[in-house]
Amino acid sequence: MESSRQSHQGSTVGYFDRITVLIFRSGGIVFGADVEEVIEILDDEHSKIEELPDTPGLMWDDLVGFTTFRTEELAVISFNQQFGLTPALDNVMGIESAQVIVVQNEYGYLGIQVDQIDTIIDLEIEHVDPVPSFVEVHLEVESLWGMGKASQSTDMLSVTDEGMGDVIMLVGLNDILPDDQKRLIQTITYSKFKNMSETSTPNLTSES
Repeated sequence: MESSRQSHQGSTVGYFDRITVLIFRSGGIVFGADVEEVIEILDDEHSKIEELPDTPGLMWDDLVGFTTFRTEELAVISFNQQFGLTPALDNVMGIESAQVIVVQNEYGYLGIQVDQIDTIIDLEIEHVDPVPSFVEVHLEVESLWGMGKASQSTDMLSVTDEGMGDVIMLVGLNDILPDDQKRLIQTITYSKFKNMSETSTPNLTSES
């Protein structure tokens, strides 16, 4: 966890006076992610998730399924499941659809399903503090690297006339999964995409 925080603080806090973050909500908590990590946001029309059938050897349930990204299969994990958060009631009841943030790591693209995406804001570095120990224990999110305070209002954030803003939990999206799980997900994705390509390609060979 320390290496994750140090990497963000060293690359951002130490050199810039502000950071641009994507604001989203999951499990009733507002999070912020460095936009440098975000490749694309899939809207409802383009984030229909095909549920994952039983997969031998897959002993954890973070991989919720696949969707399409740039004509290829994209594995999608659940932010809520990863950190034991309760999904928004509207998502559970099917009133709203969870949204997908696409990131890229050394093994390929990965989709991260969250309850709702807000907007992009600039966060003043002077408004970013270390994560308190009681928050670490409560959330158990190892990729948290800071806790910020909003300086501008959005649909999810409010700021008082005195300049007191809502709290934003800053998370490293590429640090959510350990390397072995990233590799496993990409192996499954490649196998699935390869099988789809083979079954959709007609056999042009014939016996003479």
